[in-house]
Amino acid sequence: MVYARTVGTKKLTLIVSGMLWRDSLIMMDKETESLWSHVLGKAVKGPMEGSTLKMLPSTQTTWVAWSKAHPKTKLLAKGEEVTNSHYQGYFDDPEKMGIFRARRIIKQMPGKALVWGVAQGPHAAALTDEAVGASDVASFSLGEMPAIALRGADDGVRAFVARGDGQALKLVYTEAGVLKDTATSSVWDKTTGVALQGKLAGTKLEELPVTRVYWFAWSSFYPNTQVVE
Repeated sequence: MVYARTVGTKKLTLIVSGMLWRDSLIMMDKETESLWSHVLGKAVKGPMEGSTLKMLPSTQTTWVAWSKAHPKTKLLAKGEEVTNSHYQGYFDDPEKMGIFRARRIIKQMPGKALVWGVAQGPHAAALTDEAVGASDVASFSLGEMPAIALRGADDGVRAFVARGDGQALKLVYTEAGVLKDTATSSVWDKTTGVALQGKLAGTKLEELPVTRVYWFAWSSFYPNTQVVE
């Protein structure tokens, strides 16, 4: 998850607290020592309780694809080479799902299954890798908001509000692999969400933040999440 570090005019410095809330690490800001959920971006305890950080869209991609699209990107370099992770055993063990081990959620899919989470207010969706294959457009809704998710040219998964020019849009791939909407036959860039040709040329779909997350964690925060397979 990527968040803006400001709430109103207040700029915050956030660090990992080492504590858990709903089986997920929480952050603490140095300015007020409030505790923040890194899944929700919301302060759950302290002077800032109830405040929410703005989540920013981000993508899992390759350096080659990213640097080609954004050649002036600043690179955050690690101070030293990282050769292993203290959490590797946790990642590898399908039975390790946090302290509280909410078994009820594995009735739908394995708790350590990785999904792509998209949320808007109280509404949420969990998309499987099968739902967002290289030639598939996953259509779903978040409350009254029509949405789509798909893989970009860089293999990262992106989600967009499926609405343009005041109307809901249904986007599909043609047999030639071109992304079009069925209403206007406009051609869309699957990575940027910009219409390249057609009636809606120049229109940009609103991008939604996507989170790569374990199913047990996502369903703990969003127990009523819809699953898109």
